[in-house]
Amino acid sequence: MFLHTRKLLVGLLIGLLIVTLTGCGEPSGVKTGAESDSAKSEAQSKPEENTKKVAVNKEFSVNGLKITIGEVQVEKERILVGMTIKNETSDKLTFYPDQGSAVVGSMQLDANMFMTEGDVSGDIQPGVEKSGVVVFTTPEGKTLTPEEVTSIALHLGDVFNEKSFEAKPFDTTLSLE
Repeated sequence: MFLHTRKLLVGLLIGLLIVTLTGCGEPSGVKTGAESDSAKSEAQSKPEENTKKVAVNKEFSVNGLKITIGEVQVEKERILVGMTIKNETSDKLTFYPDQGSAVVGSMQLDANMFMTEGDVSGDIQPGVEKSGVVVFTTPEGKTLTPEEVTSIALHLGDVFNEKSFEAKPFDTTLSLE
């Protein structure tokens, strides 16, 4: 009985380890605008072939949420937007950029919350800063030509203040030239 239970436990632990490691991919290397980004290695920040990487480094303030876009990387089938958000109010804010969209020309790319790296969505308590990379994927069967993408319109949803019930949208166009 003890041997059977032990084998079952070992099997479950191995299965859990496999499932956990399956979700681990290589980090994108896209900078979020956070201070610790400068410590990233050169190899990690080197873009792959058929990609376009642009240091945007723009700050926005929407309803008390400071949003910094660090880098944007355009690939054939996705766009990665590195960002840092900071709640500069004394109220809880809510923001879900990983449910937004990016528009390039006449193509809309929807955010993929399962591919997003880091933690840039949900409730943001007063004074809290979060960083991550939001991934927008092309519609099935469509691709981008990275070197031809000169701007991206981002529609990342509303920044909602729980106390005042005020919601303001975060929509912007980024130049990638």
